[in-house]
Parts: sequence; structure tokens; C-alpha cells
Amino acid sequence: ETLASCQVKVPQLVDPMQKLRDKVADFVSQMPDKIRDCFAVPSPCCCMTPYVQQQEPRCLMELLELADLAMQVDWNPFDDMLVGLRETFYHLDMSTISKPARQFSSVASERLDRLDRLVVGARPGGNYCLLPLGSSKQR
Repeated sequence: ETLASCQVKVPQLVDPMQKLRDKVADFVSQMPDKIRDCFAVPSPCCCMTPYVQQQEPRCLMELLELADLAMQVDWNPFDDMLVGLRETFYHLDMSTISKPARQFSSVASERLDRLDRLVVGARPGGNYCLLPLGSSKQR
């Protein structure tokens, strides 16, 4: 039941993550131009830009280097994870998981009942024989 409810929520989680990832990638790709725009000389003095910026400021160079590093980030593992989650989990037939889990649960509950009876019989004052009564073989 809970697995099926999670399956319904997968698109609600994956799709926004994909959109946010696209926004980050767009921002990173536009970052060098935006950084350069921050250091542009304003309008009345723009004719002086070549004289003012004969050498780029150190902070501009450092920011551009960091922008280059950000553009080198490999998004493929993240994209593969999102696609894999969407394709594998969203289209997963829940009976492939729930059927074996139910079978295991029935076998386990039967054995747990036996163990509970053994514990009750092993308590002081309990009448429980550890050996079956019909077994007369000696080891």
C-alpha cells in the first residue's frame, strides 16, 4: 500500500527536480556574461571602457574562473538518476514486489507464532515439551 502511494508521488518529485536542474544549468551557462555585465562601465562613461579596463580586475578574473568550473559540472549522473527513477519506479508493477513480500510475511508469521508458543511454554510454570511426543529415536 505505502509503496503504491509513493509510486503516485514520483512524478510530483521528479518533474520539479528536473525543472530546477534545468534552471541551474541555464543560470550557470549565462553566468560569465552576467558577471561581465556587472563590471561594465555605465552609460555616460561607456566610451571610456577601453581605458578603464585595460586590465580586467582581479575579482572579475576569479569569478570567471569559478564560472568556468561551474560549467564543467557533469549533470549526467543526476539526469540518469531522475530518468531511472521515473522509468523504473513509476512504471513498476507493484505485484512483483508485493506478492513475494506477502508470501514471506505468511511464512514468517507462522514461524513467529511457533516461536511465541515456545517462549510461553519455556516460562516458569509452562507445560511445553521441546521434543515431539511421538519421537522415540535416540541420537
